[in-house]
Order: sequence, then structure tokens, then C-alpha cells
Amino acid sequence: MNEKIKQLAEQAGLRLNSYLYKTDAGELEVSNDFKNFAELIIRECIGVVRADGDHWEKLSQNPSRGQEHFRDHMLYAAYRLKEDAVWSIEEHFGLETSPPYGDKE
Repeated sequence: MNEKIKQLAEQAGLRLNSYLYKTDAGELEVSNDFKNFAELIIRECIGVVRADGDHWEKLSQNPSRGQEHFRDHMLYAAYRLKEDAVWSIEEHFGLETSPPYGDKE
């Protein structure tokens, strides 16, 4: 498990000992339930970032009156949110990176 997730869990007051188990090799490992919960929260946040990117993309396709000259900037912002920001979040938390936005696995 990513050290950042462990650190945040401890800051939240979670007792990681209650989520630990010993592997066959005798090493301590955090339970899959805890890992899955942490990943679901992170993926939900990634969904919010992508939704914001979708919003900017729609704005770039139909900008408000007087905002037409910002069309390229809005599209660029959308791309940056949906690609770079998501990749950075996944990398930060040690998650497997997702395929480029819109691509199917």
C-alpha cells in the first residue's frame, strides 16, 4: 500500500493495526478491504476531476458570448484535467494508471 495512504489513514485517526494481517511469508500487510476503500475514494475524486474536464470541454465547444477567443484555452484546460491531473493523482497514490481518457481497456 502506498505510504501516503497509510499516512492519511493515521492522520484520520484510523488504527491501521485493526486492518493488518500476517502473510504466509510472515510480513504484515494491510487488508484488501482497506485498500479497496482507499482506492474507491481516490477513484471518486478522479471522477470529479474528469467531470470538470468534461465541463471545460463542453464550454470550449460552445463558449459564452464574448468568450469565443478563449476556446483553445478551455479545450487545453479540459485536456490537462482529464489527462495530466488524473495521471498525477494516480501516481501520487501509487495506483495503476488508467488508460487515456475515453479509451477502453
